[in-house]
Amino acid sequence: MGRRILSIYDLGRLSKMRGQFSFREAPLFKAILETLNCINSCVTFEFSSEALSVRQLDSTRVAMADYVIPKECFEDWIPPETQKKKFKLDVQGILAVFPKVSRDTRLHIELESEQAIFSFIDAGKVRRRFFQMLAVEELEEYPPPAIEGAKCKIWLKPFIEDLQELKKVFGESAATLSLDEIGEKLIVEGKGENIRFIKRFINTYKLGEGILLQLEGQAKSKYNIARLNAYAFPQPILHLSEVANIEFGNDTPLKVAFTPKDMLLADAKFTHYLACIV
Repeated sequence: MGRRILSIYDLGRLSKMRGQFSFREAPLFKAILETLNCINSCVTFEFSSEALSVRQLDSTRVAMADYVIPKECFEDWIPPETQKKKFKLDVQGILAVFPKVSRDTRLHIELESEQAIFSFIDAGKVRRRFFQMLAVEELEEYPPPAIEGAKCKIWLKPFIEDLQELKKVFGESAATLSLDEIGEKLIVEGKGENIRFIKRFINTYKLGEGILLQLEGQAKSKYNIARLNAYAFPQPILHLSEVANIEFGNDTPLKVAFTPKDMLLADAKFTHYLACIV
């Protein structure tokens, strides 16, 4: 990916800046923010010499987003002067003022000592610019959970649609996910104690029948249905991915690794975790 040559004006500003980077296509950054907003409305980013990353818990501390977007995904990549910088952004606030953009709209982000500057550029001209105050963060470390168990690969869109139907029926009830390598199937089962009409709802996905693409191992674990929808498989992730790799063991957290569908984000990693119900 080509890099723009810095002007004297650019170099003169570096002493006042903590770093800067650009997305060639602004809608991609918007899709990332929309997905993160499902986890938490305020998100802490880490900006290092190699990547822009996020490891963010939801407010109830049952879910986590773990994103790593390496510098190869950006243009005009100028890292902070120190090794790493952590800063919090009001994601919900940014999305509220995010303009309508096309794939031709470039987004340039500058991080200064107390603010982030977002510039939207079309045909080489800045069309809109807004500012947001930064809160510098020193965070607790949240290592991702180690999961040993079964794995499968799925097509996201039809799977998310089925989870949404499950939520309509059972709401906050639990869903059991089962992987059966011998039977070559993934089973999603919902049960409701106080549901008037439907007590049980089962979706069975078999290899070779469309949604389930790969399967390895056997495991069973239980998760909150509403949180599966909101945190593990949020609707906005479909702007970033079409396929996901799922991992879980017996009564373990769920790991969902989304495969980027856009070549500009080919090297990025987007992973969600969700605690199980025991």
